[in-house]
Amino acid sequence: MLDTLPSEIISMAAFFACTDGGFTGGSLARISRHIRDATRVARFYTVALAEDPKQVTDFLACYRSEVSRVHNNRPRVRHLFLSLFGRSTAFRLEHFQLEMGAARSGGDRRQAMFAALAQFSRDQNNDSEQYAHVVPTLMEEVAPDLYTLALLQSKFYTLPTAIVEFTALKELILVGGDPRFRRFNKLGRGDSGEPQPPLYPSLRRLHHILQLQLAIRDDVDFEPWSKHAPNLTHLRVSRLHQTPPVTIDTLIRSYSKVSDDQVLFPHLEAVLIQPKAAPREDDHLIVHLVSNHTVEAHATMMERLEAGMAQTRVETTILNDWVDSDVSVSQDIFGDTAQKVRDEWHDRVVGGAGCWLESLPTLKVVRPGE
Repeated sequence: MLDTLPSEIISMAAFFACTDGGFTGGSLARISRHIRDATRVARFYTVALAEDPKQVTDFLACYRSEVSRVHNNRPRVRHLFLSLFGRSTAFRLEHFQLEMGAARSGGDRRQAMFAALAQFSRDQNNDSEQYAHVVPTLMEEVAPDLYTLALLQSKFYTLPTAIVEFTALKELILVGGDPRFRRFNKLGRGDSGEPQPPLYPSLRRLHHILQLQLAIRDDVDFEPWSKHAPNLTHLRVSRLHQTPPVTIDTLIRSYSKVSDDQVLFPHLEAVLIQPKAAPREDDHLIVHLVSNHTVEAHATMMERLEAGMAQTRVETTILNDWVDSDVSVSQDIFGDTAQKVRDEWHDRVVGGAGCWLESLPTLKVVRPGE
């Protein structure tokens, strides 16, 4: 029945069907040659890559092969979910809980924690060497066409620079800090000394989810973001903690009333902030001690955020706290965060509110003039 429909109708229907990251597109391609040819332009409309470096390599080979088959109306990736977390088992519940359960003292528990962190680091370094060869290539292939991007990065990745500009990108979700394959030039200038053009000229919505692990920080500075995403209207920062100070300082500056020459994101309409939950008074996990995530530091951060809201220039919302897994900060990487981001990314692809849902539980909302 499907084979008898005109190619134009099949192609149009495929754009509505291929929104699940690639599964439907791949299934349609196996029905028949007619269906494969008719759906080629829509098959890569949404792509989700979350397994390992080989999956990225295989996708690139498939995508390039399909692009080479057409001379016009080439298939384009419009929505991309890319996780670089890898498949380390160091903090998987079945393994980690067994090790922690066998520990008989606080010293044993700390030793088990450090052993898991060391294994996690080795796993990530191994994946990093492989991702370094494929991620910049992937971005150079698809970046100009993307409308949405969800990028999940680990702490141990060092990726080569990709010479790309996200000219069409409207929405961006980042876990683990700024993209490591395309760092901002702090002076706003390229290698030649000429002014560096905005990397995200069309970006409207930016969601940063910070992932602090021990002494390594998400060094997010919103001042260069303001230069490279000049048309941003919505900003959300989740799992916010008090380090590094530049993140707090420039976040407050983005929504507070400041002099004209200090304004960040001149077109900003709304800011959503979800702080990392304060540690319990009796919480002595090493991840909190090393990162200075204390009850006092958390209280100081909240006071600063609310003081900035007293002079807000845009609608500013503090959401209910982000609560990490009870096992460890790293466990959260492999579980709730990745799935939550993927669900919210997909919801936006199909027209939903995603992480911008207006009915999210909030602690405080302040609008200009209130």
